[in-house]
Amino acid sequence: MDLLEAFGVTDPAHLGVWVQALERVARASRATPQSEHAQAVGQVPAAMFFDRRDDLFDISKQIKSAQSEVWLWGATLTMHLDYLVKYFGAAAVRDVSIKVLLITRQGRAMDMNAFRMSGELRPADVSHLQAGLDHHLDLLARVAGSHPNLEVRQVDYLAPYTLYAYDPGLPSGRMDLRLGSFLGDHDMRPTFRLAREGDGEWFDYFCEQFVRVWDVAEPYRGADSG
Repeated sequence: MDLLEAFGVTDPAHLGVWVQALERVARASRATPQSEHAQAVGQVPAAMFFDRRDDLFDISKQIKSAQSEVWLWGATLTMHLDYLVKYFGAAAVRDVSIKVLLITRQGRAMDMNAFRMSGELRPADVSHLQAGLDHHLDLLARVAGSHPNLEVRQVDYLAPYTLYAYDPGLPSGRMDLRLGSFLGDHDMRPTFRLAREGDGEWFDYFCEQFVRVWDVAEPYRGADSG
């Protein structure tokens, strides 16, 4: 109102119009703005943002070059842990902290994981997934036995994506995300990459999601804890 008076708008008949206009401006400013990059380049085709596959060789390279911390978050990580676990020991020796977050052996997350795999909740599918999870937990436990920098937790929650983060707390932090699918081909899951430098807001969002779930997850303490 002081601004309107400064411009000589004092007529009550005009004040209402100005107040309504100012309210519209305020609402517009609170709306989520389109990023400056999006405004500059226009609509970006999804094919330029998503990949079909995650690059297992690149993931292993990122683990080997990590300076501080590595995060892995998935349901059972069936397609990756057998290959990646051999790099964990070397990373732990370099005092790189490794956090692995998986689902629990029994519960809603395991049932949902089996359901999205076949479209049915079949005991055979649940047993198959449990066996894979048990195998990987055993692998991780053997590494963690001699490398306390490796920590494994489980949670009864099925995230909508798989996440790999490398030095997420450093300016050089990177992250790979792979969306889940229902009855989907493994080679057709949208995969995208973020960097702290350049993707700060969204990078922070996914970091915060990992930390929130990690904080409520239970540490894996052996075969009886899953």
